[in-house]
Amino acid sequence: MSLLVLSISLDASMFERVKIFVQDYEFNNLKNGFFKSFFEKYEERRPLFTQKELDLCALIYCELESQCFVATAFPRSKGYEDFIEKQINNLGKLVHKKYVYLKKRGQLNILREFYRHQGWKTINLGTEKKRSGCFPINTKPIITAYLFKCDSLEKVKKTKSFIRDTIAGYDSIHISDFHEEALNMARLLFLDTSISFLNSKQERNIPLFDDALQEYIQMLDFNKISVKKTCICGDSVLAIRGIKDFPYVNFISLGNVQIPPHCTKLKHVGINEDIILDPSQYFYYRGFKFHFIG
Repeated sequence: MSLLVLSISLDASMFERVKIFVQDYEFNNLKNGFFKSFFEKYEERRPLFTQKELDLCALIYCELESQCFVATAFPRSKGYEDFIEKQINNLGKLVHKKYVYLKKRGQLNILREFYRHQGWKTINLGTEKKRSGCFPINTKPIITAYLFKCDSLEKVKKTKSFIRDTIAGYDSIHISDFHEEALNMARLLFLDTSISFLNSKQERNIPLFDDALQEYIQMLDFNKISVKKTCICGDSVLAIRGIKDFPYVNFISLGNVQIPPHCTKLKHVGINEDIILDPSQYFYYRGFKFHFIG
């Protein structure tokens, strides 16, 4: 599919045209320069697109560009917006910017995801203390997400420390250290479905589903397929939403998959391109794609 996909139909909305190109990228793993070159004239093109369209392109950019980072300025940094943006611009190229509104549940859930490596998987004193520090009562619960490109991790770490030392320590900003972390953050911040999920997810221990999810990871590795080409669905979505624990993982895929004999907690319920390739029908959490039911 050529770049002319952006003008294939005067009747199609710009979002539909961008989405078609995203689907083509997802399905064929196209390694073209469209999403990189798209942001070369970002400020010039920005008025022509909606936030949702820009978010989609930014997400693909993040997948393609290994030298990109994602930063989130918490409400604690209110009043320092210009200072933060200047520091990011000094690092390299600011690619994309988005404001994200988070309810109390969303605040807790996104912090658990950002700091999952520290064991903050459930509500505990660490998470609650962090939330109250990042989201002061007297501020609007809006975080600013930045996607930027930089050729030096060392520069990013120094700038992160400088911003924190200047404002309010660790409660002021979070910046990814590695590409995988940046991608996971982008999938949470640049998909409205992921944000909707974060704002509504209930807190519940789901040990049965967690066990089944380990088999899902093994299945992905066994088939050598990306998480983007499968999608967890059905009752399993109720589990991750904190509604009810389930001892298995239902999932769909873009093609045939083989479930290893020892993986007895997985149910492959079919092939479905419509859901897996449509950003409005899935969200990301814990690095996996789930079917979004609004």
